[in-house]
Amino acid sequence: MNDIDENHEMSSEKLYIQAGRLIKNAPNPENLSTTSYVDLHKWISQVYALANHQKLTFEIVELRIAQKNITADLFDAYWSAFGALQRIFAVAELQAPASLSGAFVYAGKEFDAFIAVGKILSQANNNVLIVDPYMDETALVKFAVSLAPKVSIQLLTERTTAKPSFVPSVQAWKNQYGNERKLNARFTGGGALHDRLIIVDDKTAWILTQSLKDFAKKSPASLVKADDETAMLKVKAYAKLWESANEVPE
Repeated sequence: MNDIDENHEMSSEKLYIQAGRLIKNAPNPENLSTTSYVDLHKWISQVYALANHQKLTFEIVELRIAQKNITADLFDAYWSAFGALQRIFAVAELQAPASLSGAFVYAGKEFDAFIAVGKILSQANNNVLIVDPYMDETALVKFAVSLAPKVSIQLLTERTTAKPSFVPSVQAWKNQYGNERKLNARFTGGGALHDRLIIVDDKTAWILTQSLKDFAKKSPASLVKADDETAMLKVKAYAKLWESANEVPE
């Protein structure tokens, strides 16, 4: 989606998707010291445009101050803008169609995170692909167990960044369930994975702002349903990556 044009109306669906993308694309707070002022200012400006669309007076003022304070205090400007964006996303989610709405989970609300991810997984009738470069046992132990037994599970992660507990959890699952609950896990290499997402039945894609192992533990997280065009691009791209990936050893 292009940068927001403040002079035109935006549908509740597009507003929700744009807010979710801005959360997903927010600068990493751990790397703020290496983030350019130009990039941060552009991101804050996009958040400001969404606040204008929703006529959120408090957030508009807060974001104007954040823009002015970038050079004086980079971290304060970022967190002010991110806090405003969290509230914008919450409002956008309320306005979005029920079929599109995902979830925003506040920090420390791990049970809410479990419910939010479980709600997405419960929509699966045939298969689920979970993509996460930092995958550990959480994908299976905490989330995949909520899937219906008939739903096959595919896990795609990076060989170099997956956690040590990942392979043992895959092996334990297969030893216990065998063909009763089909699981296939694969490794990519060379930094091929840049997303954390869940694809349901090869057609619906949900973008996660954090890895499942850390989801909403220390900072707010969200799950955003991709628009149809983006979803199909994700499905095709990860189908290709899946085919070229290597099986996790049993």
